[in-house]
Amino acid sequence: MKTIPSMRFRYLKDFKFWLIGIAAGMATIHLTLTWRADKVDLLGSSILFF
Repeated sequence: MKTIPSMRFRYLKDFKFWLIGIAAGMATIHLTLTWRADKVDLLGSSILFF
């Protein structure tokens, strides 16, 4: 039985893609919570630094 290597699984093994995904997720959570807190000045500076 032959298995066909998939490109998707190759990307899951690469460490840099995990770091990018984790950083993007954390930035999204941070910006969402800041937006819901109704602090416009903090939201603006967070967007600026991200």
